[in-house]
Amino acid sequence: MVDSSQKTHLLDRQGATIEHDGSRKYSAPAAGCAGEILLALAEAGDALTLTELERGIGRSKTLVFRALRELEQLQLVARVGDHRYRLGLAAFEVGAAFLTQGQIDDSIRTTLRDLADESGESTNLGVLRGSEVLYLMKYEGHGAYVTLSRVGGRVPATCTAIGKALLSTLSSDELHAIVHDPLPQMTPASISRMTELEVNLAETRERGYAVDMGEAVPGRGGLAVTIPFLGHEAKYAAISLSTVLERVGERHDEHLLGLLLEARERIVREVETRRALVGDR
Repeated sequence: MVDSSQKTHLLDRQGATIEHDGSRKYSAPAAGCAGEILLALAEAGDALTLTELERGIGRSKTLVFRALRELEQLQLVARVGDHRYRLGLAAFEVGAAFLTQGQIDDSIRTTLRDLADESGESTNLGVLRGSEVLYLMKYEGHGAYVTLSRVGGRVPATCTAIGKALLSTLSSDELHAIVHDPLPQMTPASISRMTELEVNLAETRERGYAVDMGEAVPGRGGLAVTIPFLGHEAKYAAISLSTVLERVGERHDEHLLGLLLEARERIVREVETRRALVGDR
């Protein structure tokens, strides 16, 4: 458990360091605590107790309790069972508003849906959050299997095509600031060392797209490319196709790859048109 009187360093969702100490350097400690509670509940994917939240975010039990009471009144959190808390309906409204208030251009949404229909596979949109991929959108094609990704879910970037596509946009210093040995392992095929990752990312830049060879789910693979992401703090997002491993092996399914590259070009053209008309906001 993190004592509120002791200075600690917590890694935020962007990969930057946040300092906590007894004097509370935040200008609004309650607001900071409330935000950390919402992020912790979103990441947990399940209800958490007051004690679990206190330990997880490194805040005092009194502050966490007071913040929970306020969040509960606003329906941003809901109490369930034996004094456990989960995200409330208002949190869903906030998340849904993000997807509709211009943060994700309609052209990306339409292109991703069309890509799922044309390929018959699962398509995803994601951004980098620290060393993980945050999934913002997902569509299932008619032949798609159940996949690991879910909207709002996060997975290690080093284990997925979409994550490696995003990591390939970083400089060496930026990469080493967020990814460290040993790398997380989701399957025996997952990349385990930084040296191997750096070679993989160099190959990704050279070929122009990233490949997942059973590194997140056994027997499943993926292809991914980056796209510009206007109106968001992230400079890039990435789109991906998830399919059976045989379609992304040494002999890539040229039709599947072609559909993905065409989708990227379509998005890039529409982004450039938007920039010309209204500027890069």
